[in-house]
Amino acid sequence: MTALEQIRGWLALGWPVFPVKEDKTPRVRDWERAATTDEAAVAEWLRRWPDTGFGVALGRAGLVVVDTDVNKRLADGTPVSGADSLRALEAEAGASLPPTFTVETPSGGRHYYFRAAGLGSRNALRPALDVKSGGGYVVLPGSRFPRGTYRVVSGDVKIAPLPQWFRDGYGRPYRVRSRASGAPPEIVPDTEAKLARAAELIEGWPYAEEGERNTSLYQLARELCRIGISRDRAMDLIAEGGTPADTLPPAEAARTVASAYADLSDFGCNGEEHDARIFAQMAAAAQDDLGFGDNSDGPAWSPVGGSFASFIGREPPPVSWLVAGLMPYALQPIMVCGAPGTAKSLLGAQLCREVSLGRNFLGRATRQCRALYVTFEDSRDDLFRRAAAATSRINPERDLDNEALWLYLGGEPDFAFMARSRATGRIVEGPGFRKLADYVMAMRVHLVVMDHLSRFFTDNENDRSAVNAFGGILTRFCEEAHCMVVMLAHTNKGGMEYSGASANAGIYRQVFLLTRDAAGIYSLKCLKSNSTATGETVDFAFDDWYCQPLTPEEASEIRAADSAARSQAKDADRAERQAAADEALANMRSAMEPGEKYTADELLELAGFEGSRTAFCKVLAQYAKHTGEIVQKQIGPDRQRFYLLSQ
Repeated sequence: MTALEQIRGWLALGWPVFPVKEDKTPRVRDWERAATTDEAAVAEWLRRWPDTGFGVALGRAGLVVVDTDVNKRLADGTPVSGADSLRALEAEAGASLPPTFTVETPSGGRHYYFRAAGLGSRNALRPALDVKSGGGYVVLPGSRFPRGTYRVVSGDVKIAPLPQWFRDGYGRPYRVRSRASGAPPEIVPDTEAKLARAAELIEGWPYAEEGERNTSLYQLARELCRIGISRDRAMDLIAEGGTPADTLPPAEAARTVASAYADLSDFGCNGEEHDARIFAQMAAAAQDDLGFGDNSDGPAWSPVGGSFASFIGREPPPVSWLVAGLMPYALQPIMVCGAPGTAKSLLGAQLCREVSLGRNFLGRATRQCRALYVTFEDSRDDLFRRAAAATSRINPERDLDNEALWLYLGGEPDFAFMARSRATGRIVEGPGFRKLADYVMAMRVHLVVMDHLSRFFTDNENDRSAVNAFGGILTRFCEEAHCMVVMLAHTNKGGMEYSGASANAGIYRQVFLLTRDAAGIYSLKCLKSNSTATGETVDFAFDDWYCQPLTPEEASEIRAADSAARSQAKDADRAERQAAADEALANMRSAMEPGEKYTADELLELAGFEGSRTAFCKVLAQYAKHTGEIVQKQIGPDRQRFYLLSQ
């Protein structure tokens, strides 16, 4: 039996698996989220690590494992056995654990598997006795390592339900994670394809015996979650009948489904997005067959590709929007550029908060996910003041669990997202890349707003090769940290596009321009996008540290009122200047004597004009032209110009 065939049996049970090293540590980052029931993903891991072992994410599988170790010692050196600790626990309870599926570890310890939903892990329940479930994992049987093999020792015994006495004494519920930390935003829930797959799953779901219905319902709900059915829609489908919930009290069934949806990290992993992953695997396999992956002199080259024929007759996947009709969600960077004073930082922080809270951003619906605002300029006190001013509109319910995160890195002198290699002179990842990526993954962040570009890209912005290298680093950050990045940046001197080399256009999936017009209206305009119409614009007003969206009608009214006010002010100024000129000319005319010659400076003094000499000469010339009362003559050898009263 091949490794894939062996793993396929665990996948059929709905157990999310992931690869582990010889020391039992995960080979992948964020193992609990990376664990999958996708056979194609497992095949790819085996292609990459042919001799790898596998672990199972127990909480997501609806399992609890009682782990008894051997060869352990207490702090005073006394040897202790997990089996002895378990027997002592059973003696105290006056009950024993039932026979169940059991695995022996290479060291001689035992893993006793039980079915139970919604529980967490607890290390050292007793000496050398651990309990693993939500947030924990064990190595699967069949995994082979130099020190030995994990092997089944219970024969054909099925996995038993966890006894209530053990559950009561163990007492470690699995903490439900924040909504904002769960579902990947790129998954579109409740599509027709997902609902059809859910109906097929429910119709074929096996009958559950008494005592197994709660666990069976939990596993069904987990499968619906993996398909990409939202929790509310799952409750509706389950309530229609034909499921293990039929004989459970409604409140108990609702709690079980809620527990199954506590972990949304694999939400949609078996939906139509699954087809795209399968296609990528098939394409890579096809290229291997053609010899493209066979390169003994270096790493195998396995790009995603294939024939356009595979697209024929298939519906393209729907666009997953972060902000409806404005910003599609993808594990790629986008840019928002604007001149100083166009509220870039304020808008970026507001985007983070409203996406995290699932509230509208600039009047458009958002796809809720946890967001992080990273700044080098705004200190904690600056952010505090702005957040306090806007909270009544951004978070009126004071939802503390789902608020966005922020990082101020202005006090981190050693943070460098990128750097130049001293050995090669090439642009490479800096230490800040890994620090930030690890933080984003640990906090389950799906959106990062970086404020701003000049602090992340510290090289010459007009150097195309440097910009291209940085683009590769930034894109790799999105892929490794499994997040979308919104990069805030300055515009060029013209204020109409991003500053720096044109190579920036190839880095960012979308580019937005942020401007402020004479009426005080801010506009976010799409300059480049694969999904949003170029030129799509959202107007907003800056109102007490809050970006208040404006409808097109409201923006037109404000601009019209501003134009009218400016026109009125211009007319009033013109009238005021004309009145001052008329008064000055009247003063001058009454003071002039017939036959006398006057220079412009003398007439300026007679008029008492408060403006400049140039302005007065213009007024005087117009007066002379239209009235004929004043004439200009050039008299004498120096041809000096004088002004006379007409005869």
